[in-house]
Amino acid sequence: QGKYSDADPLFRRALEIRERALGHDHPDTATSWAWIGDNLKKKGDYDGALPILREVVESNERALGKEHPTVASSLNNLAGLLEAQGLHTQAKRLYERSLEIDEKVYGPDHPEVAIGLNNLARLLSQHLGDHHQALRLMTRCAG
Repeated sequence: QGKYSDADPLFRRALEIRERALGHDHPDTATSWAWIGDNLKKKGDYDGALPILREVVESNERALGKEHPTVASSLNNLAGLLEAQGLHTQAKRLYERSLEIDEKVYGPDHPEVAIGLNNLARLLSQHLGDHHQALRLMTRCAG
């Protein structure tokens, strides 16, 4: 319902609990940071969200390895923020990396892969003018 300001203290409280119980570099702690970053993005505070979502990617890479599906999800979230900021080339690289991880982990026919294909195709079509490649990706997505 758009009550992002109401959610912020709850996300920060969850973060405090997780950091105390699990430590700063635990993946669940990174999830709490991701919630805070996403909430800032939804409030339009892109500058506040950017360092948080970058750190979430780095934390998940350290804790889980660079090829983990949680890393792919973190990359996808950061790419969405970069896309919203108009940083389309940077967003494209992250969407591609996220998709590559998901395809390795899940195979080509998994719903996470379909989400990645859709996100990359949307960026290519709406912001980078590569309608041919976007159509190719959406055709793959449709099966």
